[in-house]
Amino acid sequence: VPEALLQLAKVAYQTNRKQEGLALLRRSLWIYECSSLNSFLPQQRVRFFLDSNLQENKAFFDALLQLVKVSSIAGCMRTALSVSRYLLSMDPLRDPTGVLLIMDYYALSTMKEEHDIFLITMVESDKIRIYYEDKEVGNSVGKLLDMPNWAYAYAMALFRFEKSIDSSKSSVRNMTSTEALVSAIQTFPSIVEQLLVKNDQDIFGRSMEIDWTTLLNALRSMDSPPNNDSKYDAVVYHASKSACDLISKHFVERSCKLWAGTDILKWLHNAAVEAVSRGENATCPSKALQRYSRFEHQTFDTREQLLPDEANPLDPSLLAMCLVVDQNRRRFLRR
Repeated sequence: VPEALLQLAKVAYQTNRKQEGLALLRRSLWIYECSSLNSFLPQQRVRFFLDSNLQENKAFFDALLQLVKVSSIAGCMRTALSVSRYLLSMDPLRDPTGVLLIMDYYALSTMKEEHDIFLITMVESDKIRIYYEDKEVGNSVGKLLDMPNWAYAYAMALFRFEKSIDSSKSSVRNMTSTEALVSAIQTFPSIVEQLLVKNDQDIFGRSMEIDWTTLLNALRSMDSPPNNDSKYDAVVYHASKSACDLISKHFVERSCKLWAGTDILKWLHNAAVEAVSRGENATCPSKALQRYSRFEHQTFDTREQLLPDEANPLDPSLLAMCLVVDQNRRRFLRR
């Protein structure tokens, strides 16, 4: 039973038995692979979707999400990115596992140009949208750049791409990295200070080239509620802002080290100066961001939370029986 194997795998990880947990997780995924239809397999190149609300499919999404998590903890970012893309492709409209909260980090952390181009192309294609249904507020649709992590990650991917750009690849870009970063700062100005604080930068000192104190004060004033707007709704604004702050916090905790380079900090400072000089306040966060307010912050933690030794519920003999493999067992599906 794959659901039981998945639960045992999670418990094994929480009791610091990573090898056994990975074996059980792979066993669970192997069962799903062998029991799936031929038309569902990736090599068939058939576009398909899967309803995660069905009980039969929910465990499959959970197993893949667990694989994303353990791959990230082990430092296998390419695997985490590939499985995240697979998860999103099965239900891109609803994103039930919330991989859009973290996929940008996996793409950038691989430090591969092909993944930078993938991130840029994904944003500029405008094929992925954020859908949110609410009976009181109504349905709303947002773009990837309405999410703070994707707005800043898009600028970072462009910044890296411009360092290795040539004439044959120039058609990939729709804007420069500085233009993208200025737009991200104008929309989400509070992230600049969070990145600086997380990277232990001196935000109170001044020099001939950099003055973060004055700049951050201006950015804080930009991030104020648009009370003068006739369409301003305090309830909707604060609900959207709360979801936006949650996504921003998660983005800063995971991606802060990618923004720690001297050249990147100087680029960030220059873009922030340009954003402040335009004198525009931040726009209201998209209502579609509220769909991510239900996701727990621990979903994509960088380390597994271990159970205390005295609360260890796992019987070693039970785990040993589950790890026994019968080599003569026939396959579920003949190939």
